[in-house]
Amino acid sequence: MTGRRPDSPSFFYGWLPRLVSVSLVVAVVLVGLAAPWSSMARGGVGVVLPWLVILWGLAAGFAHALDFVPARPLPRLLLGPGPAWILLLGGLLWMLVLSGAPPGRPE
Repeated sequence: MTGRRPDSPSFFYGWLPRLVSVSLVVAVVLVGLAAPWSSMARGGVGVVLPWLVILWGLAAGFAHALDFVPARPLPRLLLGPGPAWILLLGGLLWMLVLSGAPPGRPE
């Protein structure tokens, strides 16, 4: 089983959408690593599910950026640019806005 390009290449498999995927993946990784105040650093049970969704977005974005197109329809749907962009943008929103502001200086 090997990945192959779809029969009729669409707009989502050109160089510009792949560049968008790479940019989103790099942005999520940098924000996730550079933000020690993020909810990932705080720990807790409520952190696991959002990070699993973000990791799925990272995997799908990376697969799309490398121009990998699965042959079967379900993996093609799950690893396509649509879910990747939605999950990566949602992950950025969650990390930057919904996880809270950085804590103040300890006294």
